[in-house]
Amino acid sequence: RKRTFSVIRAIILDKLAEGRKTINQIASQTGINWRTVELHLTFLAGKGLVREVFSSQYVRIFEITDKGLSHLSDLKQEALRHLQVSAGEKSDAAEGNVNEKVNAVFEQRQ
Repeated sequence: RKRTFSVIRAIILDKLAEGRKTINQIASQTGINWRTVELHLTFLAGKGLVREVFSSQYVRIFEITDKGLSHLSDLKQEALRHLQVSAGEKSDAAEGNVNEKVNAVFEQRQ
């Protein structure tokens, strides 16, 4: 199943929460194509969720901002609430349904 833009952005934010990273580091650690990572970082930077801290002809380094950390925390809390609601439904905890619920949460936040 293809990941939505919102899910890709949340994954990128989560990686940057670990510390400063290059586009290629994010790409290799997430399995997301580097060009896709670059495009989403541009979007996230425009929203003030990440910032570019170094740029040269060969490498660009990004970090998450305080606003980005707050946004990521909100996304995780909302996803957790949805998962807790699902836990009461016996078959809805299956991986596919959980992924759909998390995707829905991320989609609503964008």
